[in-house]
Amino acid sequence: MGNTVTCDQNNNNNHATTASSGYWPLLKNLSFTAYLSNQILINLGDGLLGLLVTFSALKLNATATELGLIVSCIALPRGLLGLYGGVIADQYNRRTIMLLSDLARTSGIALIGILTWCDFLNLINLTFLASLVTLTSAFSKPAGKAIVPEFLDHSELCLANGMTQSVLWPSFFVGAFLAGLLDGMSFFSAYSYLLCAGVFAIAGLVLFLIKSKSSSTNGVTTAGPILADVLGGFAELAKQRPLLIRVICFLVYSLVWRGMTQVGLPLYTVEALNLPANVYSTLIIATGLGEFISSLIIARLKVSRSLRLSFIGDALLAIVILGLCFNRFEGDMATYVSVFAAALIGVSASIVHIPLTASIQMDISSTNSGKVFSIWNTLGTVGGSIGAIVISTMVSLTGITTALAMLSLLTVLSVLVCYSLAYPKKDASLVTQTAAMVPGLVPAKA
Repeated sequence: MGNTVTCDQNNNNNHATTASSGYWPLLKNLSFTAYLSNQILINLGDGLLGLLVTFSALKLNATATELGLIVSCIALPRGLLGLYGGVIADQYNRRTIMLLSDLARTSGIALIGILTWCDFLNLINLTFLASLVTLTSAFSKPAGKAIVPEFLDHSELCLANGMTQSVLWPSFFVGAFLAGLLDGMSFFSAYSYLLCAGVFAIAGLVLFLIKSKSSSTNGVTTAGPILADVLGGFAELAKQRPLLIRVICFLVYSLVWRGMTQVGLPLYTVEALNLPANVYSTLIIATGLGEFISSLIIARLKVSRSLRLSFIGDALLAIVILGLCFNRFEGDMATYVSVFAAALIGVSASIVHIPLTASIQMDISSTNSGKVFSIWNTLGTVGGSIGAIVISTMVSLTGITTALAMLSLLTVLSVLVCYSLAYPKKDASLVTQTAAMVPGLVPAKA
């Protein structure tokens, strides 16, 4: 196969591409640098906003139940409108959608700051405005992922996805850390919100540097019934069974992964390790670092274009969770093992996201890629929301160790079933197919 690599989907949209030379030439592309800067700033702002809203709710004397309700109300609209966001991303200029989203975020967060300044902020308008701000991601996320092939060659997509994926968690945690730092300094809340609004304003401004390679920014289509448009995107996705199964399988992966990072790890810290709750921050930082480093490495591998590779991420997640169940070390060693396990949880996300993102970008037409990304994002949002409830319920009923064992079993069953459906026995094995992509190795006989 030499230096030519393709995704393992075989359809009319496949493209043979030559591997990109590295990250530095990619960063010299002004459009990609602007896009990457936008993604860093957005995630920085999301991390900053998330903690600011929590701090404001607590300062307004919100109970634990009210705080949980606020968080649910903020996340729910984004999940409900996720599919519609993909339709919009395929019908209109994607850069414009991203710009309008950043403008809406800037305005909404600035308004929260003004209400705080005037002492008019309460739990109701805080929840309403924060919901509107986070709702914009239902439109900007599919547009943001679908826009990348408009200014990069297909040979550069895996590297671009790897670099983008690597900055998501770190920038989010920097934002969260900044929010905690400002609160610890007793920084006036209104100033903190205005600072956050400024981050999103700059994120929008850098988008003006993105230039499409073609005269048409994307395959703009005539607006039609939402359901019909979504079904149109799903119909193209359904033509490629492996990709369809992988997207659907992401529901379970997201349920376990987000449930672990949001609920499982905090409870594991307190109940299994018998450590203070703030040690959880160390585990979640390890998760972010694991994803950051592994994303940069995986994106450079030729096999990163194989959708089969993404199923290894599910398997790794199951193994890591099972390993936490049998973490019988004590003292500092138990903590070190947990930190390493948390880092591997981040690695599993890279293994899943990079091949899946590249497959959608290369194997789904421009007129439907936004819809497919929105289907993926919606399943991830729904799975994550369910995961937090499921894991917390399981822990309360069975204890942390049994709950983790059950999660590991669920993940194993999911990946086995999904991989078997995506690649029946008549196809070559994962190991054989992966090895066949490496130059110098002889492909297996049929």
